[in-house]
Amino acid sequence: MQKIIYVFIVIMMSGATALAEHTVSGTVVSEIDGEPLIGATILPLPLGSANGTATDVDGNFTLRVPATCHEIQVSF
Repeated sequence: MQKIIYVFIVIMMSGATALAEHTVSGTVVSEIDGEPLIGATILPLPLGSANGTATDVDGNFTLRVPATCHEIQVSF
């Protein structure tokens, strides 16, 4: 019985962690001419808190980050 309760608690904690994320999306454009930047790297801060992503051919990106992430780093 204790094993079943333990497994249930672990599953519930996993679900709570999954809910503690949000999605950040946007478009990265050049400051000089306003054109979209293809392949710009987007990373959540602090580094290592989640996986990064890169912009597509239109400069768009979508990134799932932990709820504790309040900044992203963009590099090109």
